[in-house]
Amino acid sequence: MTRPRGGSVFITGGVQRKALAAALALKRKGVEVTVGDPSRLALSLWSLRVDHRVIYPEPEVSEERFIDWLVARLRKHPVDLLFPTGGEGEINAIHRHRDRFQGITTVGLSPAHLFDVTEDKGTLHDRAVQAGVAVPATWQPRTVDEALDRANEYTYPALIKPRRGSGGRGIKHVVDAAALRRDYPGVAARHDRPLVQEFVPSAGVGLGVAALYDLAAKPVALFSYKRLREFPIGAGPSTFTESTRDPELLDAARRILDELQWQGLAMAEFRRDARDGKAKLIEVNGRFWGSARLPIVSGLNFPWLYFQLMTTGRVDPPPAYRAGVRCRWLFPGDLLHFLTNPKRFEMDPPFFQFFGKDLYYDPPIWPDPLPLMGQVAWAGWHALHLPTLRKYLHRH
Repeated sequence: MTRPRGGSVFITGGVQRKALAAALALKRKGVEVTVGDPSRLALSLWSLRVDHRVIYPEPEVSEERFIDWLVARLRKHPVDLLFPTGGEGEINAIHRHRDRFQGITTVGLSPAHLFDVTEDKGTLHDRAVQAGVAVPATWQPRTVDEALDRANEYTYPALIKPRRGSGGRGIKHVVDAAALRRDYPGVAARHDRPLVQEFVPSAGVGLGVAALYDLAAKPVALFSYKRLREFPIGAGPSTFTESTRDPELLDAARRILDELQWQGLAMAEFRRDARDGKAKLIEVNGRFWGSARLPIVSGLNFPWLYFQLMTTGRVDPPPAYRAGVRCRWLFPGDLLHFLTNPKRFEMDPPFFQFFGKDLYYDPPIWPDPLPLMGQVAWAGWHALHLPTLRKYLHRH
């Protein structure tokens, strides 16, 4: 089959908001877009602007079936780029089977050795220290016995964190040595050699830098932003974000990514320490980030820059982006934040402020409202099965 002149992409994880953001951003540049997901209610599959919609096997049920299906699909319907945006199970499956796609398409993931570095929080911590990037005090016990024996040495409150993975999954908050001795064995039973990391008190909001590096490990574009709200509160994905131009964050992100000799997309997450005012690096996510629509509406089209890089090796010079642009995941994310926030009527910006200069919605409400309707239908359907709904919200 002949590939379209403007290029073509297969985006996985169509239930994700970032999948829809990438699809719409690439479609505006003339790219032929296919989106897939295991669920027919995935919001991206509702968009009128997507060229092709497909349903594939659930990767977390059968990784082998998913990869076999994907390879067969791409042999029959070739695309220039396979762009994984789904959950950890899906992305890790594609990462583990990269060799299956050689000669078929380009896989939109960073090189395997870099992907593995960001997956290991202990290794990432050590590299950040080498790069001179501020990080929370972190301990890496080799055994459960060592962790318990050293419990009095740690700074409290602290977090017991799985060494691998992203987001807040598996993290335990402990207030003293007794709590650590109680909880560490349970985390270690599910995750190999968990870290112990001091909790960074922060009176402000979460901070982040989205970045794209070229194939020579040189920065193409960096974008700083802050998380105004999130759900679940304190540990979940952002529901309200704002673009910034923060020199401290941009410099720290550049230093850690330069140290890693990064290639491709990445997101660095920070917290500003209330004790000394410094931004501390929490993690680097080597995947396409959840709040993808914010830089796009701020003027920086990361999906298009990445598509150019992966398919041609070259990138158009990125434009300057606008600071102060806000993006809101209203349903169900920000609604759930409002319902679970004890200070819900003191929030800034207020929940019921639905309009304003440079305020955008994710997914967009207009001119393509069907994805939002699909998200409402999906949430309503899965609300009957709360564990599935929580899993979906945590992935976002």
